[in-house]
Amino acid sequence: LSLLMSANNRLEAGEVSDVLYPSLYIYGPDVDQWIEDMKTTVKYAKAHYPDKKIVGYIWPQYYDWKTSPYYMQFIPEDKFLQMLEAAYEYLDGVVLWAHGRDTDNKTKVQWEDPRVQAIYRAVRTFVRKHDLQ
Repeated sequence: LSLLMSANNRLEAGEVSDVLYPSLYIYGPDVDQWIEDMKTTVKYAKAHYPDKKIVGYIWPQYYDWKTSPYYMQFIPEDKFLQMLEAAYEYLDGVVLWAHGRDTDNKTKVQWEDPRVQAIYRAVRTFVRKHDLQ
């Protein structure tokens, strides 16, 4: 019942939304599976709302599922770039965000952190490749 209510709530929200914003967080390093999951999400959204834009939320860390061996680790630069390329192909846009906390979910990650800089390089590479400046 909870899943059905959640799905119904999503459908109702989609009816009054101009843009759909699915969360597209990744749980582990299998980007190919993430791409398949994203395509499934897009297919579902397009089936219900064929004329609405889809802008996915992407986070540069693995999902904060506490039992995961990848809990909040930063996604490697090459995998993040692969995710951006797939999002470019299947979505109308993305929202990139980060909460700024490290794998302990407490320590703040600084801009100078090499992991943050790797994500920044991936985004810069992507933006330049697609002339999105």
